[in-house]
Amino acid sequence: MSDISFTSFVKALDACGFAAWEESAGPEEPVDCFYCLFHLDEAQRNYLIRAFDVRDLAEKMKSDADVFPVGMLQLTCEFPFAVRPEVNSELARLLHQLNMLLPLGTFLLSEAQENVTWRCILPYEDRRLGTDTVVSAVAVAKSTCSQHVPLIEAVAQGECSFDQVLSELNETDDSNAG
Repeated sequence: MSDISFTSFVKALDACGFAAWEESAGPEEPVDCFYCLFHLDEAQRNYLIRAFDVRDLAEKMKSDADVFPVGMLQLTCEFPFAVRPEVNSELARLLHQLNMLLPLGTFLLSEAQENVTWRCILPYEDRRLGTDTVVSAVAVAKSTCSQHVPLIEAVAQGECSFDQVLSELNETDDSNAG
């Protein structure tokens, strides 16, 4: 079981206006976790952050959880759209470029599952991970996704290419500089 209390994170996220809840390990979830829901677009699609302690998963999988020198809370947010397989290379190029700019976390492409996920690991020691840190990470996730999902989805759906997005971004930078 996790070294940290998810209850305090859920309360802090709720206090900041996020819809958050805990879920115990069971048939649907291999380990205890907490969720945080937000909406970014006009369609009000669900963006769901799932957070769990990596050591809990290692123990559940009968791995040596002691291999981790510190605790690690993993946050992931799977995007609510599919990736067209024929655009994987274009999308991978875009995600690589965006990952270089992100303040926290990374975008991941799963070709097998045909989706994109944002992922972040928050390390902690001595059973301490501040609620402020977790709330800030969720806020950064929401901001990062809000800013980049339109570009990612456009490329993932084959509506435009990596080169077109890059060209548009460069034009925006040029117009903002002048």
